[in-house]
Amino acid sequence: MDDAEIDTKSRELAASEVYSLALRRVNEGTMKTLDAPKPGWVRGGDDFGVPIHPDIIGSALALYDIALALHHNEEWLYNKAFLHERLHDYPAAARIFESLTGEFAIHGVEQAKRCRAKAAGADVDSAISNLDARTDELTGSANVIRAVRTQLNAALNKAPQHKSAAIRDSASSLVERNEQAAQVAQRFAEHLADGDYIAARALLARNLRRLNTDELRHKFEEMMGGAGQGPDGPADVCVMEASCDMPDLSPYDLAWVYVAVTNPEVNEAVTVIVTQEQIGPRIRHIEWGRP
Repeated sequence: MDDAEIDTKSRELAASEVYSLALRRVNEGTMKTLDAPKPGWVRGGDDFGVPIHPDIIGSALALYDIALALHHNEEWLYNKAFLHERLHDYPAAARIFESLTGEFAIHGVEQAKRCRAKAAGADVDSAISNLDARTDELTGSANVIRAVRTQLNAALNKAPQHKSAAIRDSASSLVERNEQAAQVAQRFAEHLADGDYIAARALLARNLRRLNTDELRHKFEEMMGGAGQGPDGPADVCVMEASCDMPDLSPYDLAWVYVAVTNPEVNEAVTVIVTQEQIGPRIRHIEWGRP
């Protein structure tokens, strides 16, 4: 074994240690519920508005950069893009998603498109806010600004109401579907991490009820390598991504959800498809482990 090989392995090990620290910072800087943010916390820029602590997430990003400098890993880069999104830095998130290669490039294209759209929306919101704030300052142009705004509002009011309502209803429906699915997936992963396999099984759809609690325990412990409930308590779980426009979804499905399951020793995930049954949203498909 030559020095170069030893050096490469050492860098990979060091990178993994730094990446583990980054994940811990992400967990510390992310609220586990969609409740109103606490002092010092803000709504994140992801699709769910999960509250985050910007300073802590910023420190996690710095650790990501160190880990990636030591050892390039497409999955780490993919996860880093989501952190930029949570910090409302949509252009940076889109650039990273567009740079991905291999299997992550497939999802990266769609994620980049979504972030580009968010960036455009953020620019419009910022411009309108700036216009509101400066209308009284720009005394020489105030009348012109007000006239432009009046014309814009008039044009918007002339839009066919049924189309506007349909667009609003459609957007609201998509958000609600994603939120419902994300909440079910989050609870499912939390039950697994807590060792409450009875509660986890209760969230399964009819086609998965064949799985008993022992099988769920085996699947989860096999994925976690026995480190799911270590001396520091159960693993941390957090929804990282949800989408209701995946090609494998049926008309009754709410969304596809990717949930990170991590602790200091293990970085894993469960990916689920949440469907709508008469008794409520339930999980009809599970993929154990990272893609």
